Amino acid sequence: MDDMDEFELGETQEKKRHRAKVVDKRFDREEIMREETPEEKAAREKREAEAAKDRREAKPAATPETGTRAGFDTAAREEPAADQEEARREVASLFDLGIDGFLKQNLGIYLNFAYIYMGLMANPANGLVTQDLGKAKLAIDAFEFAVGKLKGQFKPQEDAELQRLLKDLKLNFMNAASTPAQKQPPNEKPG
Repeated sequence: MDDMDEFELGETQEKKRHRAKVVDKRFDREEIMREETPEEKAAREKREAEAAKDRREAKPAATPETGTRAGFDTAAREEPAADQEEARREVASLFDLGIDGFLKQNLGIYLNFAYIYMGLMANPANGLVTQDLGKAKLAIDAFEFAVGKLKGQFKPQEDAELQRLLKDLKLNFMNAASTPAQKQPPNEKPG
């Protein structure tokens, strides 16, 4: 008797599933199937024509000041004049430094890149400590080049400090290059 009750119950549930109706309420069927009235069609076509005309008449984004390519920089058109003026002042101040001032300003950046790529300092962009000795060598070479070109433009104690920093960089690089990487590829097991 119990088997029969279960069978009937199961059969009833199956019948209920077939009778269930799925209704998609994301769209109003009447609205989708409804035809546009001539007035609505004329208004829509007018809006589309005005939008197309506005796109054709839009001035290119390229200006001598921004140096951007026409049609590819919408931010330049939307940027307020005060922001554009501030950007011009920043660029002008960079050129006011001159090349020697620019190199002096970037010595610390070259130094930090060297330490980051030797794996001695975390990358501030992502917080990870990774090692890339090729890039570390490039940063050290850039630091050495800039220090060499700026020789005599610093006070004697500053020159001595820069030379000491350069020697420290080179020693740290030699240590990093002679020490096997502590990280293993993710698929390999230690051993």
